[in-house]
Amino acid sequence: MKVETYNPEIVSEVHVADGFVTQLIFDEGERILSKRSGFEAGWKLDQANEKPNILFIEARAVQQADATGAKMTYKPNPREWDTNLLVSTDKRNYVFNLHLVEARNKVAAYQIRFDYPQDRAKAQASRAAEAAAKQQELDRKQSLQDAFQRAETPKNWDYGMVIGKGSRNIAPDFAYDNGLLTYLGFLPGKNFPAPFIQRNGIEQIAEFSVEQRGDYRVMVLHNVSHRVILRHGQEVVGVVNQGFGKQYQKDQTTISDEVVRVEADGNGKS
Repeated sequence: MKVETYNPEIVSEVHVADGFVTQLIFDEGERILSKRSGFEAGWKLDQANEKPNILFIEARAVQQADATGAKMTYKPNPREWDTNLLVSTDKRNYVFNLHLVEARNKVAAYQIRFDYPQDRAKAQASRAAEAAAKQQELDRKQSLQDAFQRAETPKNWDYGMVIGKGSRNIAPDFAYDNGLLTYLGFLPGKNFPAPFIQRNGIEQIAEFSVEQRGDYRVMVLHNVSHRVILRHGQEVVGVVNQGFGKQYQKDQTTISDEVVRVEADGNGKS
């Protein structure tokens, strides 16, 4: 058996012994779509029905009519049977030189199995990148969880809201921050909106996570901004951090009654 490393830039040499069959084994799960030799009459190419990644190659005799119309049979001849072979699969293309050799020639290969180290390396790199991304996400969640546990962090409850027309169902029931994260709480039955912030004059979706605290579904924004825009369909609410940039006071774990609600038009303007 011969093992050959797949390289799409080279032509593979296949030596078939006269009177014997050579088997080509491509990648597991690979499926042969087409096969064509330059001397189709002189080479038999059979694909295994149960294994679509396996091809059998065998030299065969050729019959031709002479000038009188009589059929002549020409047996495979190592000096005259060489040709090329093209194989296409659902994953790759292969190019071969087919050589017919004497039965006892040591260069003859009865089986050639292809190896794909580059593909394995890519798959390993992809798995490593995926594992690194998962670990990064776990680290990020742990960092957030650590921030949640900082009970002594000063809190800023100085928030107001501008509620668009018909948008009360996405207005938070409380809002505060701890200098690192912003918390917006919603009672059951309310639509849970998507948060947006302004960056360089462009409105972008804000990074956030969600946690349950008692009856409240809490949107935890991963930063503290002067203004957050909440949207759900046509509904819009502006949440304004009126204490932005100020020194926070130690608080209290009660929900503030100072959240200001102002009715506005459909564009969120008062």
